Amino acid sequence: EIYQCDWSSDVCSSDLDSLNSLVYINNEYFSIGNDILKSTDGVVWKQVFKFPSQLYNQIKNINYVDIKHFMGYIAVGVGSVIYQNINTSAPEIRLVSKVILGIQDNYGEESWSQQSPAFSGSSMNTVISGNDIIVVAGDDGQVWHSVNAHNWFRSTVTNSPTNHINDSAFGANSFVLVGDNGLILTSTDGLSFDVVTPIVGFDLRGIHFDGTYFYVVGDNGTIMRSTNGATWTNVSFIVTDKPLYDKIGRAHV
Repeated sequence: EIYQCDWSSDVCSSDLDSLNSLVYINNEYFSIGNDILKSTDGVVWKQVFKFPSQLYNQIKNINYVDIKHFMGYIAVGVGSVIYQNINTSAPEIRLVSKVILGIQDNYGEESWSQQSPAFSGSSMNTVISGNDIIVVAGDDGQVWHSVNAHNWFRSTVTNSPTNHINDSAFGANSFVLVGDNGLILTSTDGLSFDVVTPIVGFDLRGIHFDGTYFYVVGDNGTIMRSTNGATWTNVSFIVTDKPLYDKIGRAHV
C-alpha cells in the first residue's frame, strides 16, 4: 500500500511510524526508520515500503547501487522474527539482519520487497558498492558482500574484530568501513578487509569521500582524513571565537 503524504496538511501522518534518517539520492529524498518514504520535492511524500510485521524493525541505511548484476536501491537494518513456537503464547523471537530491495522495471514502475531469509543475526548498519561488488556491514564486526543483492557471502576481516561498524564509503578504488573504538577497515575487492591501526580510540560515526579525501567523524569531536583509507591524519582542530573579554574576580574561600 502506498500513502500520499502532504506534511503541510498533516495528511496520513497518523499512519506512519518513527523516522530517524534522511538521505538525498538521484534527485529524490528518502526518509527511513520503520518505513521508507520518498519525495521529489521534500513536501509531498510517498510511503514506498512498510514492514508487514508489527514486531520491531528498523532500517539503518539506504543507498543506490548500479553494478553489472544489480541496479536499484538497497536498504539495510535489523528486525525481529519469530524463530520457533509460532502458535504458542511464548514464541521465541530473535533479531536478524534486514535487506530491502527497490527495483524499477522497464516501464518505470518501482517495487520494494524484503529479502528472505536473513543471512545474519546482527544488525546491518551500512551499504555501499564499488567495483561491481555490494558490501553491507554492521554490528559485531560483520561484513558481507554480493554481486547481485540476492546471494550474500561473509567477507573475511583480519583479526575478526567484534566492534560495531557504523558507516562506509567507496573511493580511490577502496572500500573503507568505520566503527566503534576507532575501528577502520579497508579493502580493494570487498571480499577481504584489513584492519587499520587506529590513531584514535573513539567511536567513529560517519565517513564521506569527496573525490580526493576520505573524511571520518566520530565521538569527542574527532575528524580525520585520508587519501587511501589506510594512512590517516587527525584534523580535529576546531577553532572557536576568542572571548571579547576576560572576567577576573577575587577568589572567595
